[in-house]
Amino acid sequence: MRTMIVVTSMVFFAGGGCDPTDSIGGAVERNDLASLRTDKIIIEGHTFHVWLAETPEQHRLGLMNVTQDELPDDWGMLFVFSDDRVRYFWMRNTLIPLDITYVNRQGQVVKTHTMPALTLQSFSSEQPARYALEINAGLCAELGIDEGDVVTLPASVLSSP
Repeated sequence: MRTMIVVTSMVFFAGGGCDPTDSIGGAVERNDLASLRTDKIIIEGHTFHVWLAETPEQHRLGLMNVTQDELPDDWGMLFVFSDDRVRYFWMRNTLIPLDITYVNRQGQVVKTHTMPALTLQSFSSEQPARYALEINAGLCAELGIDEGDVVTLPASVLSSP
């Protein structure tokens, strides 16, 4: 039996200790970016600062509810998993379009997609991946990032279980 893993893509930049709410007063689910570990990766000669999504809850929240102003072009979220498998992401509650780059444990890009905002469509790595990088939509094409490219991952990520 094939298992499907779906990870939502969402994030929140918490500020001032306030609890964000949606337009009808309910709590908005977001990662607290200020509390996430950060590092840098290099892909096709371009350096990205990345928030590290390392736990199942951080994976679930991803870049959910982040605005365009909160995601500079040299920032992204790197999802770090403990195993290699075909991954599936969707854009539930993700307000801005994103590029996703799936990376195997050897640091090689195995698949890229541009994902429109707020879609429940699933985007597959098609091959086993240990990492997924989300950045602003269009950057992969603009920077020439494609399948087969090598990603330089930080030691903090490579030493993760």
